[in-house]
Amino acid sequence: MTEKQFYDWQTVGGTDDVMRYAASLSDDLIWRIAENGDGFIFSVVTPDEALRDKIDCHSDQKRRQSKRIKDLADIARLVESHPELWEVLPTELRSQIDQPVQ
Repeated sequence: MTEKQFYDWQTVGGTDDVMRYAASLSDDLIWRIAENGDGFIFSVVTPDEALRDKIDCHSDQKRRQSKRIKDLADIARLVESHPELWEVLPTELRSQIDQPVQ
């Protein structure tokens, strides 16, 4: 994917699409996209690593409220698609997210 293709993809709701795609993966791998000075790097993380990253982002009070709400929705999607992650959630988040049916 070129930088322009990534930009075009991102401007039509790409970040939400990534989380929908990530939550639907059945092989327990999630693509993480990061930008460096030369372009974009694609790496693979496990669902529990993605969940920890999202929990860290959600907990960061310096982030805008709208971003933290989006992080919470991403956490809910990950837990819905990978119910075993429920055990990893902090108590604070368990009170905000319904426990998935296994």
